[in-house]
Amino acid sequence: MRTVIEKLSVMNQRIASVILLCAFTFVFANNVRIARKSDENLNSSDIMRQCNETYPIKSEYLQDLNDTGSFSDESEKVPMCYIHCYLNKMGVIGQDNQVNKEKAVNMYQIEDDEMVDDCDKEMVSASISDPCGKAYYFIRCVMTRMMIDNKDQGDDEVKK
Repeated sequence: MRTVIEKLSVMNQRIASVILLCAFTFVFANNVRIARKSDENLNSSDIMRQCNETYPIKSEYLQDLNDTGSFSDESEKVPMCYIHCYLNKMGVIGQDNQVNKEKAVNMYQIEDDEMVDDCDKEMVSASISDPCGKAYYFIRCVMTRMMIDNKDQGDDEVKK
């Protein structure tokens, strides 16, 4: 009788060890996946939070940008640097200030990708030398053109 109990005890220990090993493997693999995700594919909210830590921006600036296409005070550098940080981490603008057209089109769901080219050309030709100002100039151009396009579409709908 004792040998059967001892065999069951040893078997239970092995099963417990296998379960523990599987659980550890799952947790370790999941943590590695999360670490890779945080390095490579941060979501928009994570990037906004990171950029806001370095370049604290008032919500009014972002609201102005969404409502009007520009900041109410275009002399402030910190909000512009926030925009550069965000666009850079999202992959829209590289370290060399080159615009990734595909990322910009996808991020802003732009139907006319020539708009990105036009805004890129305007950004490059502007007499702005700092990366923060260039990023702001680019996003201001995109936002303004999107607003004009949406207004024009709304006017077309009213005419019908």
